[in-house]
Amino acid sequence: MEGRFASDRPGDITRIAIGLLTLAVLCLIPFSVVANLPPLCLFHWLGIEHCPGCGITRAASLLAHGQIMDAVWMNWRIVLIAPLCLWLFGSAVVRVCVPRRFGADE
Repeated sequence: MEGRFASDRPGDITRIAIGLLTLAVLCLIPFSVVANLPPLCLFHWLGIEHCPGCGITRAASLLAHGQIMDAVWMNWRIVLIAPLCLWLFGSAVVRVCVPRRFGADE
């Protein structure tokens, strides 16, 4: 019954590991530490003041700490990005944990 589970694809397991690690880091590191980090943005280095992703790391940290309105204030795009990330993470978990329906009896 090889191939019954989709966990044969190492990319999904890697995505799950990265997602869990990212969530753990965002939850365990206090926002004050994240707020004092220097910007790692290429646009900022090129002299462009505001890019669409400006503040998204800080917003993700605030969201992980349950401060939803502060996260939205930091960057409103977190409203779009957080559900997308959760969906991608959830779909990777389902692909790894749920057996395939088609060809499972082969």
